[in-house]
Amino acid sequence: MIENKHIAFTIPIEPKAQMRVRFRRQGNFVRTHKHKTQEFNESILLNALADNAPETPLDGAVTVVITAYMSIPRSKPTWWLVAALEGFLSPTTKPDIDNLAKMLLDCMTSMNYYHDDKQITGLAIAMKYSEKPRWVIDITATPQPASKKDYDKNHRKGKWQCKR
Repeated sequence: MIENKHIAFTIPIEPKAQMRVRFRRQGNFVRTHKHKTQEFNESILLNALADNAPETPLDGAVTVVITAYMSIPRSKPTWWLVAALEGFLSPTTKPDIDNLAKMLLDCMTSMNYYHDDKQITGLAIAMKYSEKPRWVIDITATPQPASKKDYDKNHRKGKWQCKR
């Protein structure tokens, strides 16, 4: 039976969102560059991702589940902190959830977790409060037949699993 590949890990660093590209004028030309803070945040995340990178990039359709545990603001009253830790309050302020995902997925692409981000067919993202800020990442790669012959050979013998 052909099995799904599964990778799950936690990165114990504060989740940061991807920043907007910066523009600068040089004579008659406009150039783009990343902000230095963005480059620093990316380097920290890349170092953390390197420990969990697969030996070879994942093949097939990839599903990624991301949970970003954000630190609780210190300025909030005690009842608010308790409610946030119990899950009654979720982060509704910046950073935007899509920018968090973009930062992580771009770093995973550059670390060769998969061949290209077009392989990602499923994406679930959640933001929660925690006393320990961290990323929790769960990646599943589902192999796909490369040809009709491959499909016939594996599917008809019951080797392909299709969960609905």
